[in-house]
Amino acid sequence: MATETINIRFPALNKNGDLADNDARIAGDPRVSRCKVVKTLVVPPAVYDALGATLLDNNAIWEKIGGAETDDPDCRAVLDHEGEERGAFLALQKAGLIDRFRQTCYTFVVEVKTTGKGREPFYVNTEGYDYARYVGRAA
Repeated sequence: MATETINIRFPALNKNGDLADNDARIAGDPRVSRCKVVKTLVVPPAVYDALGATLLDNNAIWEKIGGAETDDPDCRAVLDHEGEERGAFLALQKAGLIDRFRQTCYTFVVEVKTTGKGREPFYVNTEGYDYARYVGRAA
């Protein structure tokens, strides 16, 4: 089953406290990942600014959305069988599928947009936590 994905630039050094620092780190050393938006927040400018200023604060709004997925049937079969992330990674390596997984995987993200002008969306991958662990911009 095909999945619509977008490319997101994440900084090589993650877990930045605010959007300004995060954007500076993206500009300096970006890593591009294929992502799938699973939730979109459209918020007023004040809320956008507040979220962008408190990336490391716990916030239920992120719903612990993140992690990687693939539509490749062989990789999917290994992941479905293993379940736990570390075991699944090792199982993919053993099965000779790790390169294929890396080529076909995508990351789940939350998209944050504002109703105000002059602010581009940002994308959050929490990796299952309650804070904006990895924050990126559209590539």
